[in-house]
Amino acid sequence: DVYDIAEGVGTDIRITFDKSMMSAVQEYLTSSGVDALDAIIEVETGRANDANKQRAVAKTIYYGIYILSGIYLVGLIVLWIYMYKKYDKEYKVNFDAKYYREFTGDYEVEVVDYLLNQNISTNAMSASIMNLIYKKNIEVINDAKDKKNPVLKLVSRENLTSCEEKLVDLLFKTVTTSGQLSMKELEKFSTKYSTAQKFMNGYNSWKDEVETVALNENFFEDYGVKRATAAMYILFGIVVAILMFVLDMILPLVLLVMIVLSVIFLIYVFSFKKWTKKGREHYLKWNAFKNFLKDFGSFKDKELPEITLWEKYLVYATIFGLAKEVQKTMKIRLTEMSNIDSSYIMYNNRLFMYDYYFGNAIANSITKSYSRSMST
Repeated sequence: DVYDIAEGVGTDIRITFDKSMMSAVQEYLTSSGVDALDAIIEVETGRANDANKQRAVAKTIYYGIYILSGIYLVGLIVLWIYMYKKYDKEYKVNFDAKYYREFTGDYEVEVVDYLLNQNISTNAMSASIMNLIYKKNIEVINDAKDKKNPVLKLVSRENLTSCEEKLVDLLFKTVTTSGQLSMKELEKFSTKYSTAQKFMNGYNSWKDEVETVALNENFFEDYGVKRATAAMYILFGIVVAILMFVLDMILPLVLLVMIVLSVIFLIYVFSFKKWTKKGREHYLKWNAFKNFLKDFGSFKDKELPEITLWEKYLVYATIFGLAKEVQKTMKIRLTEMSNIDSSYIMYNNRLFMYDYYFGNAIANSITKSYSRSMST
């Protein structure tokens, strides 16, 4: 069709006619002795054959691109399913209880934060401080003038873990050297650039140590090489896309589907995490432990553990962000219970566990100090 010819494209036309129509040049036409029709048919037939071959090649390439695109997309989906079943689907472990009352593992409370979230938050630091109070390495001094400003007093550095050593250094070497640290003093420390930088250095040093300890527990599978190998499959799709551009055969819908699925696949490959069998079991047990703390008030007295463990429960409630709620529940339960050892209950004319009233103030100060240091 002549209307399909683009501007600037060279064309030629051959026309056959009766020589008698050109009477003025009849002598020259007759003397040529050439019957052009056969020659023209031969030339045009050759050209038509060449054009047909080119069309066949173009058609093969066109459908070949379609086939390659289909193979890529099918392969991508198959690889996706394989990655999920082989490397993402969690192991089955022999634990499915809703509640669990025991402390799982022989690691400290801050490591639980990494197990549950694969990250270390300020909750972990607050819980670690609560644990140091429970272990009597740190004592809480009640500020009678300001109950929201508890003072931490360093009592002993005995039996500290490597993570706790970093934390005690941050609190009682970096922030203060007096052996006592109020929460207001801690918050003020984060408002100046020079001291905020010191706080962040100490915080990051502590966090790195916790992550190192947590990694040694082997909670998560390491699939770094396998992730990278799976991601290499995307190169196949890139080659197909390049062929589309080079051959000027852009297939918008196919290309869009390839790009969208490839991007989602890459995000998936580098974002999923999988617990080891140990990690999965510990994760489920700690979640069941969290459920136990959340529903602490609904259990009958005989179903609850010994009161001597309640303080430690409050330590772990901090890591779950439940300390305030759990403490209130425990106070109510204590007032309702009878036959409690008075030597345990009374501490300076108040419930010993009332020290954990300050847990919320400590947690707030840690969070504020971290946020302000980052901002500063």
